[in-house]
Amino acid sequence: MDCTIHAPGAGIFSHNFRENRPALGQTPVRTQKVTECKNSGKNIPLPGLRGFFENVIILTDRKERSDRQMGERLEEIRVYWNQRAEGYAQSNREELEGEARRYWEGQLRQSLEGKTYKKVLDIGCGPGFFSVLLAQMGYEVTAVDYTENMLAEARKNADAYGVNVDFRKMDAQNLAFPDESFDFVVSRNVLWNLEAPEHAYKEWLRVLRNGGSLMNCDGNFYYYVKDAEYGDRMRWEHKHMEGVNAAPIDRIGELLPMARELRPGWDVQTLKKMGAVYVDGSVTREQTLADGHQLILNFVIRAVK
Repeated sequence: MDCTIHAPGAGIFSHNFRENRPALGQTPVRTQKVTECKNSGKNIPLPGLRGFFENVIILTDRKERSDRQMGERLEEIRVYWNQRAEGYAQSNREELEGEARRYWEGQLRQSLEGKTYKKVLDIGCGPGFFSVLLAQMGYEVTAVDYTENMLAEARKNADAYGVNVDFRKMDAQNLAFPDESFDFVVSRNVLWNLEAPEHAYKEWLRVLRNGGSLMNCDGNFYYYVKDAEYGDRMRWEHKHMEGVNAAPIDRIGELLPMARELRPGWDVQTLKKMGAVYVDGSVTREQTLADGHQLILNFVIRAVK
């Protein structure tokens, strides 16, 4: 019997087989079941039609459960940062008026110097710190965040500083932009907070034009899951919590993938694997303990597509 199988995510398969179950009174015949994948032209041994569909069902069920879990966690993350928006915006305004502004302007110029970029995407913009700086530097800025209250604060900041920024609600892991839409992609303290960081990097590179640059600023905030020496939470003390309990985001952060990867090494390897023509990971804040253990706290990733 010839049977064509249409399986989700598996292409189209032509399966030539003989039914294993014998007719009444006959001796069972062991048959070799071989499946030809029309997509690849290769003969692939499979455990049989029933086993094939069982595997498809199992994998589909696992993916659906995984998608549900990701959706639930993304919603938890959104709820937390919605609560933090007002206090976080206050911290950002203090940065825009203080020494931090000059520091970050320098970091941005290091990525942008000598380049004729125009269109910029700020991913996970929060209250709009980078968005405001880049708009004041003369760039055409689009900024995305998944949190409504953060976007509301970002719009207030843009108005206060007299700049135009196109703010949109969007998941940093699934960008609704065409390929090669931007010259420069920037992000700060976002990737650690994502459930699919590798996929996020693929998306960030996808929307970046060839020759465009990526700048990602982040930290090893929850690496104490792997190395207890990183567990001094005073290093990450936040101002203006406005009574918001950080326990929910700490619990989530401990479960996310970046809690188990020492960075920026992971970022450099990942972006190189994705085909970036230039990648650099610069440590911007570190600490050496009494026993000589060196901790990488914050860093900046720069890459060129």
